Amino acid sequence: IRVLGLSAHEWSWKNPAEVFNPELLPSDGTPIVAIAFGGSAAQKLSGERDGLPELRETVLAINADGAEDLPLIATFELNQLIARPKDKALFWQDLLLAKSVLQNI
Repeated sequence: IRVLGLSAHEWSWKNPAEVFNPELLPSDGTPIVAIAFGGSAAQKLSGERDGLPELRETVLAINADGAEDLPLIATFELNQLIARPKDKALFWQDLLLAKSVLQNI
């Protein structure tokens, strides 16, 4: 969260099983990027069928009515980062991509 420059009130966790409601997005023009932790979450949110290796390093879009313009970054599941510390460098690249997207919105 720090790499994105976000304070505690500027981010939130969402469960991919929850129905996405675009009406809950800020309407004040605040730039938003979504991060999907894991291939299955990225597939569900984006509607893509590719695996996580193909979805990473790509700016995806959320596949939900009213949220097509919301950028989505796919990255590793958090438990994978604990089990495979070498993937943290790739996770960092994903966070930098998210930061770049936020800065260019």
